[in-house]
Amino acid sequence: MKFKHIAFLVWIIFRFEVSAVVPSQITIGIIFRATNTWNLLAGELAVDDVNNDPTILPDTRLALLTNITENSKFNILQNTCYLLEQNVVTIIGPSSSTHIKVAHSPIGNLRVPHLAPTATDPTLSFTQAGQSPYPSLIKMTPPDSFQMAALTTFMLKFKWKAIAVIAESTDYGKANFIHFR
Repeated sequence: MKFKHIAFLVWIIFRFEVSAVVPSQITIGIIFRATNTWNLLAGELAVDDVNNDPTILPDTRLALLTNITENSKFNILQNTCYLLEQNVVTIIGPSSSTHIKVAHSPIGNLRVPHLAPTATDPTLSFTQAGQSPYPSLIKMTPPDSFQMAALTTFMLKFKWKAIAVIAESTDYGKANFIHFR
């Protein structure tokens, strides 16, 4: 069984637990910006892959409910609430760490699994005490600090004395700038 199939099954089990009733359809929500259509394509391909293999979820079909959002926190919150009203079993996205934090407020309160495929903000990770302020968030990428450590190693290897840092004014840009100091 492929890794992505195992991930889907974990979400489904987490949402439905073990039950004698097998649903005929399970809906997954995805939130993405109109400029990130690759998210929609990846979601559609994954759902098709699962639906076309009868050994993964026999007698159950996955459905993908997509929600295109603008780049505003209010719009992301609206779209998140809409998906939750549709009883999705999990929500994938949005893509930025800042927007993940906004969307996770209602998602986490309802304990719906929340997949963050591209969020890298270290504050989304578990603390050393094993706690997380985002209780149902599943991150798919390492934190920014890993990327910055690699860049620092690269700079040291080539013995660069100075660099210029250009960063955007977002959680991503600010966190990376701090690591470079």
